[in-house]
Amino acid sequence: MDLSEAVLLDSNLDMANLMQANLSSSNLGYSSLKSSNLTGTLLVKAEANHANFGKATMVNCDAFRATFIASDFEEADLTGANLASALLSEANLENAILSQGDLSYSTMNGCRVRGIQLAGVKGIETLAVDWIDIGPKGRVDKLVGKDAVEWLTRRANGQ
Repeated sequence: MDLSEAVLLDSNLDMANLMQANLSSSNLGYSSLKSSNLTGTLLVKAEANHANFGKATMVNCDAFRATFIASDFEEADLTGANLASALLSEANLENAILSQGDLSYSTMNGCRVRGIQLAGVKGIETLAVDWIDIGPKGRVDKLVGKDAVEWLTRRANGQ
């Protein structure tokens, strides 16, 4: 399904089957894709700010240079996803699975990361991150600078 460059602002795509779809350069801002299947989907250079991907399956999706500012990925499965050069600032990645993916040169400022799974993730050392929030819901627990990167590195190494 070719939806490249589509404007899908504020759309309800909950539980949609977008497996292998081409959403490159699309605009999904403020859309809801909760529990959707985006396995193998192309999201290259897509804009999905303030979108809700909660519990979505995004295994092996390609989101190179995509923008996900303040988006919600709580409990989403992004195993093997390419998020290289993605902008994830202020995203909720709580209990998300990013194992075996690529975060090279991505930006993760202000992300909620409690319970995130990062085993085998590439590119942690290249992340742009001023701070992350590792606290439970309702309580901010900031890790800043080097401490944030070290925490993410330990998670990537399975610790």
